[in-house]
Amino acid sequence: MPRSNRGRRRKPRPLEVWNWGDMPTSPEVQRLVEKLASPYWPARRKAVRELRALGSAALPAIPALLWAMDNRCMSVYDEAHEAVEDLVPAARPAAGLIAEGIKHLDARARELCCWMLGRMESDAEAAVPALIEALSDPEWRVRWAAAGAFRWMGPPAREAAPKLMEALNDESDWVRSDAAESIGQMGSSAPEGAVAALMKALGDASSMVRGSAADAIENIGLPAGAAAVHKLMAMVGEADLSMRWASVSALAELAPCVPNGVEVFRRVLRDVHDGVCASALRGLANLGAGGASAIPEILNAMRDERPMVRKYAAIALGAIGAKPDAIIDELLYALDDEDDVVREAACSALDALGFLPSPQRPLALPDEQERT
Repeated sequence: MPRSNRGRRRKPRPLEVWNWGDMPTSPEVQRLVEKLASPYWPARRKAVRELRALGSAALPAIPALLWAMDNRCMSVYDEAHEAVEDLVPAARPAAGLIAEGIKHLDARARELCCWMLGRMESDAEAAVPALIEALSDPEWRVRWAAAGAFRWMGPPAREAAPKLMEALNDESDWVRSDAAESIGQMGSSAPEGAVAALMKALGDASSMVRGSAADAIENIGLPAGAAAVHKLMAMVGEADLSMRWASVSALAELAPCVPNGVEVFRRVLRDVHDGVCASALRGLANLGAGGASAIPEILNAMRDERPMVRKYAAIALGAIGAKPDAIIDELLYALDDEDDVVREAACSALDALGFLPSPQRPLALPDEQERT
């Protein structure tokens, strides 16, 4: 008996896909699109390459290029993938057409449709319903691409928040991770319940998902993110570097709500990784004058061999606002630092403290021998 086609996606022919659109086309593009129907993969690959060489003139061929990915020849697939990527900037007016591809094409092409729509950012607002539907696609890579697409879309992505929160329970850790990141990109406009869902994700078995959840809470910030402080503090001592960094970075953003924040960030300054230390210094900076008791440790960080640490130490000194000679001298030394980001941070800190050198008010660098 013949196999049932129930539940299967019908594989369209190239010219049928072509007829989805109503954009004008040139005879050359039409000729190349017809070549994509060739039974010989070298001919299909050659047609894809020629379409790619046409640049934005090949925009009407996007449906056919997506169809070209719907075959078993990876050589053709790769060429078509690159051609479609090249067309993303010019494809924004075709968002609705590309959204149709999510409903009809092969899984790899559906994945690329989602990817393209995400890169179109808010111009793909009309495609949000199709992307939301793709979050339930049977293929995990399509769900992954759909979850990630919302990271770039700005306010229109908020419509997908309930489905993205459901995706935090997806069987694929890649989908869960990108769903968390997309929720985080909503920032302070993330809907009620988002932080609670992300707090649950902080206990995920995958460190990648836990890190993405921490990053998302950092992006949402205060006041909603305050509820996650205690869970984030429990992650600070993890052996996994990415987890320590993500948790400390999130706590730095939430610093005013961190219990005994100065002590927490002071301890983290002993971490061997410069990114973790820099995040702790950012937390002290966000405490403002409340971080003053950590000034000795921050001054030590000004002499760290790692530029990122020195940079954020200078930022912290400027944010805390204290003006003893030791701080001013250390920042003046940093104006001669070998790394430009450290020099810029020191200059900004001195400006914040009212000691920015100028032709009208020059400040001499202290003698290196006097530095203790």
